Amino acid sequence: MSDEKITDQENHEVRTEFVSCMAAFDIQIELQESDSIKSTSPAGMTDAKYDELSKNCRAETSGQISSLYFQINRNPENKDEFAIMVECLSRSGLAERGYSAKDYEAAFGEQNFPFDVGDPRFRACSLDPLNREGTIP
Repeated sequence: MSDEKITDQENHEVRTEFVSCMAAFDIQIELQESDSIKSTSPAGMTDAKYDELSKNCRAETSGQISSLYFQINRNPENKDEFAIMVECLSRSGLAERGYSAKDYEAAFGEQNFPFDVGDPRFRACSLDPLNREGTIP
């Protein structure tokens, strides 16, 4: 990272360090796509304790590195986020014709979208709005 770039290997290393850190507290972490995880904590551990441990482990290991890595890779040209999301949502058929980046920005701020954010197409667009992986119809 001294070259101001985050390689696949560097990202993998910091994510693996996070998994190891959480394992020290008997929390099992399964790395998922993008920067997400699935976790299983010991019986009796409160959400507050889990959040505290997770925050501390992230600070000691991956920090913002993984989030930044995935953000750069999903939008390498740093295009307008609202515009690329609307383009993707329109392509996938989730957003109606005429739905604009300004509409999406307003809905995003209020977290009140005119479509189902639980729809797999929304998740697909959120992860890969430019369809770089070629998985969105």
